[in-house]
Amino acid sequence: DFIVEPLTFAVTVQTIAEGNVTLTLASDDGEVSASVQVIIDDESDGILKILAIGNSFSEDALEAYFWGLANAEGKQVVVGNMYIGGANLDTHLSSASSDSNNYSYRKIDLDGTRTVTSNFSISEAVADENWDYISFQQASYESGLFDTFINPLPSLYNIVRGHNPNPCTKYILHKTWAYAQNSTHSGFANYNNDQMTMFNGIIDAYTLAENLIPTTMVIPAATAIQNGRTSFVGDGFTRDGYHLNDLGKYTASCTWYEMLFGESVIGNSYEPDGISDYYQGLAQQAAHEAALNPNEITILVDYENPGGNGIISEPVFINFSSSDNPDGWNAYTSHLDGGGIPNILYSNGDFTGVTATTTARFRGINNTSGAGSSTTDFNMDDS
Repeated sequence: DFIVEPLTFAVTVQTIAEGNVTLTLASDDGEVSASVQVIIDDESDGILKILAIGNSFSEDALEAYFWGLANAEGKQVVVGNMYIGGANLDTHLSSASSDSNNYSYRKIDLDGTRTVTSNFSISEAVADENWDYISFQQASYESGLFDTFINPLPSLYNIVRGHNPNPCTKYILHKTWAYAQNSTHSGFANYNNDQMTMFNGIIDAYTLAENLIPTTMVIPAATAIQNGRTSFVGDGFTRDGYHLNDLGKYTASCTWYEMLFGESVIGNSYEPDGISDYYQGLAQQAAHEAALNPNEITILVDYENPGGNGIISEPVFINFSSSDNPDGWNAYTSHLDGGGIPNILYSNGDFTGVTATTTARFRGINNTSGAGSSTTDFNMDDS
C-alpha cells in the first residue's frame, strides 16, 4: 500500500512482509517512468533501545527505575546514557564535532546489568547498538531559554545522524524539570529564582525546539514533576533543589515508560525498594497526566491529603541518606530550607499526619565518611 502527499508528491510505502520488490513510478501518460529495487528488511528484534545524550538529568530519569518498569511488564529494553556532568547543548556539540572521547557511557543491558565505560565518544556510542530512539536535552539552567537551542541542536542532530547507520532511528527531546522553589543553583537566577517562571519557560522553549529537528516526541518529565508538586508532597521531588530524589526519579522514569511504550503506566507491577505503594501511585498518576497533557499542569486531587491524625502513636524512622531508602523508613527530601517530610509514615505505610520541615539548612549530605553499619540494638539498616 502507498500514500502520495499531494503537494510534494512524496510517496509513503507501507510494506506487509520482508523481501525484495520493484517499485515503479510513471507519469499518467506513461512517457516518463523510473524503477527502483527495494529491500524490505524487518530490523525489529522486539527490544526497545534508547540512547540519551545528556547529563545528570538523563541519569536521574533513565538509570534508576526505567529498566525495572519495563521488565516488570515483560518488555525488553537497552538503555544508554552518554553523560557529561552539567553539559549543555553547546558542550555536546563541541564534543560531537571533534568526536572527543570525554563521555562516561552508562549502559543498562537486557538483563539489567549496568556498566560504566569512561573515555567514550559519540560515534562509538551511536554505533554500539541499533538504537530505536536517540534523545537530546538542554542543560537544566538553560532549559527554559529557547535561544540556547537554536544554534547547537540542529548541528548536534546532523552530526549524530551522520554517525548513525540506522535510518529508522527516531529522535526525541527530553523536557527536563524546573528547580525546587528553595533551590540554590546559580542558574535559577535565569528565571528570577521562580519555579513557575522556569517551568513556563521550559514549556515554551521545548515547544519551539522540537521544530528545529525532525522530532518524533518530547518526553514531558518537566510536566510530570510539576504535576507531582500539586500533591501534598509539594517540592519534595528533589534532593538538592534540582537533582531528583528517589520519588522524583521514579516519576520521571514513569513518564519515559508511558511515552516510549504508548501505554498507561498506572498499575505497573514494578516494586522499587523504598517507595511505598501510595507514593508509586502518586508518581504514576503524575506521569500519566503529563503524557495526556504534556504542556499543562494537572492537579492531583486524589493526592492532596493522604490522611493521618497528627499524633504519633508508635515509633517512626527517618533516613537522612540521599538514596537507597530502606522499607519502613522516611526519606528526608532535602538538606535545604523548606525540605523535609510532607507526611511522616509509620513502618506499615500508614500516614501520621505529622510534617517534618527544615527551618535552617544543613551544610549538605555526607556520602564519604561516617559509620557504615550499626551494631546497636536499634539494628539500623546500613543504607
